[in-house]
Amino acid sequence: MGFPLCWVDLIMRCVSSENFSILLNDNRQTPFAPHRGLRQGDPLSPYLFILCGEVFSAMINKVVLNSSLHGVKLSRTAPVISHLLFADDSVIFARADVHEAECIRGILSSYERAFGQAINLDKSMLSVSRTVPQNLFHELRQLLGVKAVESFDKYLGLPTIIGKSKTQIFYFVKDRVWKKLKGWKERSLSRAGREILVKAVAQAIPTYVMSCFVLPNVAKNWWRIYTSPNTLFSRVFKSVYFPSGNLLGANKGYRPSYAWSSMLKASWIFERGGWWRVGNGESINIIGDAWLPHGSPMLYREDAFAELHLNKVADLISNGTRRHDLIEYVFSPATATCILVVPLPLQVCSDILFWPETSDGWYTSKSGYDLIRRWQYQAEASSSTAVVLPTTFWQRIWKSTAIPRCKEVVWRASSEFLPVRASLRRRGVDVDPSCPWCGI
Repeated sequence: MGFPLCWVDLIMRCVSSENFSILLNDNRQTPFAPHRGLRQGDPLSPYLFILCGEVFSAMINKVVLNSSLHGVKLSRTAPVISHLLFADDSVIFARADVHEAECIRGILSSYERAFGQAINLDKSMLSVSRTVPQNLFHELRQLLGVKAVESFDKYLGLPTIIGKSKTQIFYFVKDRVWKKLKGWKERSLSRAGREILVKAVAQAIPTYVMSCFVLPNVAKNWWRIYTSPNTLFSRVFKSVYFPSGNLLGANKGYRPSYAWSSMLKASWIFERGGWWRVGNGESINIIGDAWLPHGSPMLYREDAFAELHLNKVADLISNGTRRHDLIEYVFSPATATCILVVPLPLQVCSDILFWPETSDGWYTSKSGYDLIRRWQYQAEASSSTAVVLPTTFWQRIWKSTAIPRCKEVVWRASSEFLPVRASLRRRGVDVDPSCPWCGI
């Protein structure tokens, strides 16, 4: 495979010199050496696995460059996707013809001979588009020696194709939760017992699915496209949805995918919570974007904005320096002072959007979730009718050493869930809201 002999000899020494010992009744037995390679869980095993995967990927890329294998393209300007690697699974894309099927079989055979690993054909599957004739489909299946399937419904527990009906696609989550719950005698449990039931079953089953589609995690994919534009993931989305623009100005487009629609819905998190570091100023709106210490400028002359056609921060910069006279003319003295102290780079560079909620400026799902919760708390606190308790109050309740029943009663009382007369009245029950004892 082209590795230096000294490097191969070093790796083989690590593999062949390893030995194991078994504990039997707390007594260490005689060590023995393995004869079939490394065991799963060995510290060296994942590194060798990644090296093998890199070689397999290089073998596919080589035949793609020779035009012996053609991948798929989602648009005319999109990069060619010939294969995808997920952990120990590989997905290969090719044209539905005999020549490319023989090319794939040759790659797999060469890989088996080089690494001594056999492809498990019983777990391998072939799927083609609906336009492929059935006789060609069966010929390809016999040539590759794998099972044939019409489509892949799920992969890693998630649906591979998401249509218009999201309720139908994700119904399996509700169905799994219901199958777990209906086997429990929930009616014989106390409220605290039902709380444990919900936490142990109803919240555990959809955790993985929701972690892939919940708003803060979807926003992380948007952040990946913005901060890593050269990755395959970013290049594919750019070629399809904003080929001649940038992510910040991208729109929904025609018949967008569920993933792209979800990312656009999550982009408001960065519009509201992101912060700009000024470069050339061409990507930052003067009004609306946070680029000053206190956010966006608030006090300015609207007539001057319209007269001078001011829009981007770049309009306030000339030849790498601030336009002092213009800034002092348009903005209030306090705002102008803030603008004039904003540092400018020594060399012209692009503007940078960073995340102020983390120390390194990179977005994380946890920081996004915490910020959304804080916004919700501020919105509820600003309402005159809402009863809002701080997060620390709830943490003290659930982390206390009281028995679950007492914590559940305190939670219900604090959330106004107890069926007292005042709460029943707010829920539309026709009762007298006054106290039956004192009449107040």
